[in-house]
Amino acid sequence: MGVEAHVLNALTTYNSLTTLVSTKIYPAKVPQAVAPPAVTYRVVSGGRVNSLTGYSGLSNPQVLIDCFSTSYSQVLSVSTAIIEAITGSTRFKAVLSDNPVDEYDDEISVHRRTLDFSIWL
Repeated sequence: MGVEAHVLNALTTYNSLTTLVSTKIYPAKVPQAVAPPAVTYRVVSGGRVNSLTGYSGLSNPQVLIDCFSTSYSQVLSVSTAIIEAITGSTRFKAVLSDNPVDEYDDEISVHRRTLDFSIWL
């Protein structure tokens, strides 16, 4: 099972998150017809960890998870639930690698928060 499947499982089985976004959790981008709040996830780097003797049996991908909402307070609540879901997973170890990045899109009136995780499998 790849890291994407593990991340999706952690997000979709965390009740505090699904209470906020329902099933609106997608790889890479939110479909155009879907209204916020919603979540996306994607692997941006990393993978197999090698040592001088070859593949160590570990992987350390970097995963970005974005949450979208028309309300800034709701995007904060969704991001908190995401952090709890990912760092609380028993399938992998995860660390929030960087401070969250907040953006606002004036054209569509949507807040976005990006979370950057280092995940060990």
